[in-house]
Amino acid sequence: MNKTTETTIANAVNLFIIDESGSMASVTESTRETFIGLLEKIKQEQTEMPELQQFVNLWTFADNRFNERLIFQEVQRWNGQAPDYRPTGGTPLNDAIGNALKKLENYLFVKNLPAESTRVSVFVLTDGEENSSREWTTAGIRQYIGECETKGWEFTYYGTDHDVWRAAEALNIKNHGYFSKNSAGMRDMVNEHNYAEYNKKMAYLQKLKNPNP
Repeated sequence: MNKTTETTIANAVNLFIIDESGSMASVTESTRETFIGLLEKIKQEQTEMPELQQFVNLWTFADNRFNERLIFQEVQRWNGQAPDYRPTGGTPLNDAIGNALKKLENYLFVKNLPAESTRVSVFVLTDGEENSSREWTTAGIRQYIGECETKGWEFTYYGTDHDVWRAAEALNIKNHGYFSKNSAGMRDMVNEHNYAEYNKKMAYLQKLKNPNP
């Protein structure tokens, strides 16, 4: 296991896949604030839950660009700055998810993070449905996500300006939510997600500490 403190007993991997297509331009600054709000909370959690070593990995996508804005790293290494974000182009949602998940599987292998003590959470944010992927179909991503779920990975889909329930269902993502496309709506989304994730991580730690309560 990758240990950074004597108390570490588990790992939490937080993968973020964020839409950077042109239609997100109206909330450019709010999306940068979303990055910071999500990552600051994880950094705070690392202090509150030292037994849970937290890793972060952040991708944005538009047209045929899949930008790894924050390369897989321990959250303490994040410098507090919002990654570059310049919306333009279409929405290759399937390709973004497929590429990010494949890369994450490789990271977990290279870092030798054991599945039995590593929680993986995948967060997808988009203001529109798939419209420009070249590598992955929706059916292919649905199957891939299902395979990841059998390993215990958890997925959350937040969307706006489209039928969020239908889009999440098509991808086999059970946990989904709608956000209002403005600064207040995105702050509410961040707070909602952070609250849910905090509770899940606490429950995960307790389960590992007390497997047979």
